[in-house]
Parts: sequence; C-alpha cells; structure tokens
Amino acid sequence: MKISVNQITDKQVLDLGKALLDYEYIQNHCGNPFDKDFQDVYYSFYLKARWAQLGGKGGSKSGAYFNVLNSINGTELLEDVLEELIVAGVSDTYEFSIGSKLLHTKNPNSPIFDSKVYSYLTKDEGLQLQYRKALKNGQTKLQLIQHDWKIINDWYDNLIKNDPRGKQWVAWFDNKFPQYRGISDVKKIDFLIFIFN
Repeated sequence: MKISVNQITDKQVLDLGKALLDYEYIQNHCGNPFDKDFQDVYYSFYLKARWAQLGGKGGSKSGAYFNVLNSINGTELLEDVLEELIVAGVSDTYEFSIGSKLLHTKNPNSPIFDSKVYSYLTKDEGLQLQYRKALKNGQTKLQLIQHDWKIINDWYDNLIKNDPRGKQWVAWFDNKFPQYRGISDVKKIDFLIFIFN
C-alpha cells in the first residue's frame, strides 16, 4: 500500500515518536561510537536482527563495526564503506543493510536500505531492485548493490524535489513532530516507510 499521510494512525504516530527519540540519541552521540550506552541504543535501533552475524552484542565483530563507524566521515561511497566492513572483519561479504545504516549515521542525507525499504520500494513503488534476486550473467553482489543504490538514491531525490507526495510527507512530519524538523528529508521519508511496513 502506498503511503498516505491521511491514513497514519495514532499508534503509528506513537511508534514513530519512540523511534525518533532513539534516532536523535544516535545522531547526537555518534561522535563517540565506543560509548557503551551509544552502542546499546545503536544496536537496538539498527542492528538487532544482525547481532548473531556480528558475533553478538559486544563481540569482536561488533567492535570492528564501531571502529569503521569511527573512521568514516560520511563522504565515502557506499561501496567503499562495504569494502571497509569486509577489511575490518565485520563480514566476509557485502552487507548492504548494515553498510547503508553506518553511512547514514555519518551522512543523514544518505538513504538506508533494509527489508522494509526493499519491500515498500519494490511492491508499492514498483522499483526494479535486483539485490535480493539471484546473480546472473556474470553479475557480482557488489554490482547488484551499486545498481540498486543508484535507483534508491534517484527515487528519494525525485520524491523530495519533484513529487508532490514528498512535499506532503515532509510537511506532515514537520507538523506532527516540529521538534525534529532539522532531521534530513531522506530520514523523514524513511521513518514513514518504517511505520507503514
């Protein structure tokens, strides 16, 4: 179902308000990624489903993840962040979701890719994302990620700059949560995708 701000329920507003508290905390404290409280909030917000892959909360792979978070400044290309996660030993393959969340933490204008975003963009917006499809014709996983990353960035850019829905979604968000007007329009849209999926 395409997002309609007229159909947002009180429960969805409540869920969004709770998520915004965590997001604000993360953005305000990401300059100190080795702080235990920061790591706990970050894990809960972004990585809960990936704890096992990262060696569990506090495991060596999670420590390496926060080392990468500390080392980037947000101007990197996503593929460079994904490569750095492999070099650091966080993963032995390209992890689109956790890499995009790491990059977004340092660059809030960079979108996030996760299962909710994938589901919404493919089912409701009709985007032809390839990441979750089988490799064929000599494609690599990184090539699929690069393909989808361009499509996702273009979709956000068009929605924010050209689509009346984007302006409506951002206006709804700013009206409902005026204390969070300063967060990026990309993240406001991401939050609406989050509460609808």
